[in-house]
Amino acid sequence: MPVYLFTYHAYGTWMPNHRDGFRQRDEGYQPSNPALANAYKNAAAFDSYQFDEATQRLRIDVSERVYVIVGSSMAAKRSVPRS
Repeated sequence: MPVYLFTYHAYGTWMPNHRDGFRQRDEGYQPSNPALANAYKNAAAFDSYQFDEATQRLRIDVSERVYVIVGSSMAAKRSVPRS
């Protein structure tokens, strides 16, 4: 049985100083790193963006509809507020 995990993060919202750490390509999960987060923020091309509650709800609703269309189901869903 195929299982998929979809995560959506708005630009600049899951930085290396996140309390749960962060994921780095080819390196896996890393512990929180405030200095690296500061470097990322200084190098960012845009301001960070946060989805409002209506947009978060829409993303979940659309995902649920897609699962119905493809004949699958959604086991869990949640929206995590920015820390």
